[in-house]
Amino acid sequence: MRLPDIPEHFWLCDVPGTDTFDADGPLSLGALHDVMEAERLLEVFCHDGIPSRDAFIELFDRDERWTYAAFREDGAPLVMAVVSGVTGKSGLAHFCFMRAGFPLAARLAREWLLMLAEGGMKSLVGLTPAPFRHALRFAESVGFRRAGIVPGACVLAAHGGRVCDGILTILKLDEVR
Repeated sequence: MRLPDIPEHFWLCDVPGTDTFDADGPLSLGALHDVMEAERLLEVFCHDGIPSRDAFIELFDRDERWTYAAFREDGAPLVMAVVSGVTGKSGLAHFCFMRAGFPLAARLAREWLLMLAEGGMKSLVGLTPAPFRHALRFAESVGFRRAGIVPGACVLAAHGGRVCDGILTILKLDEVR
């Protein structure tokens, strides 16, 4: 399969033992928050509660969350991806594409998933709110498979705290598409 041309970009990651992201300034967790807020993506990525800027930084600047982000060479963020709840060689996957990253989403997702595989991860689990059909279709397009429905697993803060089912998906990293 031929992947689309992609502009020059680079990845940063914050995994245990590293401190890659600053709290503020270019290429920071604060900058990622600001772009996600401006593009109204926070309410999707953080569907269970939209954090303040400081809370967002605190939430993703922890060793138990492996935070990755890809940026264009000019510093524009393309995607933020997080692995949390790591146990053994598996974890819970979360990702959010910024508007600049939309046309490159499949390519960026594959790069991230292959990085995780090369780092020794074997599988990822996703829990997607059932109403987020676009996110579920995208996850399936890169290899996640539906494993079941978790009744009442997700809260949609932007919709008055409505509780909905979550769609459980699993990806074996050797099956990335």
